[in-house]
Amino acid sequence: MGTNYSTFLGVVFGMLAGATWALAFLIPNMLSSFSSLEITLGRYLMYGLYSLLFFMVFKKHTDRIPLRIWSRALLYAFIGNVGYFFFLVLGIQYAGATVTTLIIGTLPILISVTGNLWNKEFPFKIMVIPACSILVGIFLLYGSEQGESSGTIAFSSNFLLGFLCCFITEKRP
Repeated sequence: MGTNYSTFLGVVFGMLAGATWALAFLIPNMLSSFSSLEITLGRYLMYGLYSLLFFMVFKKHTDRIPLRIWSRALLYAFIGNVGYFFFLVLGIQYAGATVTTLIIGTLPILISVTGNLWNKEFPFKIMVIPACSILVGIFLLYGSEQGESSGTIAFSSNFLLGFLCCFITEKRP
């Protein structure tokens, strides 16, 4: 019973984690009347309040952390999280949630390519067709999302800006 129960809990928590992650794409759609900066600041204000509460509860352990570590952690948090979410919201607002989710979802492929640059395990020719297929799929999905019935897809400057913002999120530290 213990193993089955643990597996069940693992699946439930995995589903909850996935649903929570999806909120990062759903909330900007729901709050489309707010700017991407307002959405980002609201999200991280709440994270800050939760963190402050957490540190108040576990205060005895935070006294031993040097100030240079706190400042570096704050810098990384700002660049890596606030910057990431800001560009994610811009991507959703300009390119749409579907395309943004697809691009962010290509992160494992980006990691594979980057890892292969550092450690040449196999030739890059192997990755060209899958990478191009993903890009074509993203553009076709955008065209179908916009209701284009013809074979030609007209990309607006807003979409291209959103597409660029999505790729900026892929390059976060």
